[in-house]
Amino acid sequence: MASTLGQLGFEVIKEVNLDKQHMDDAVRKFGDRLSSTDVALFYFAGHGMQLEGNNYLIPVDSGIAREDEVPYRAF
Repeated sequence: MASTLGQLGFEVIKEVNLDKQHMDDAVRKFGDRLSSTDVALFYFAGHGMQLEGNNYLIPVDSGIAREDEVPYRAF
């Protein structure tokens, strides 16, 4: 996906197997670059879940054991 998007002219920020802190940093970096763009795409090929109408991306180190941990251990 990264290769194809790069060939189409997108600036690609590729990250793999991120823990919570690095996922937060990567999404912040992505958001910081949005002010100078017309089109942006956020592609996540990993695990996610929905809880009480909110969507969460699950980092590799989440260690989620109970539902009440999701808002604190997921993105």
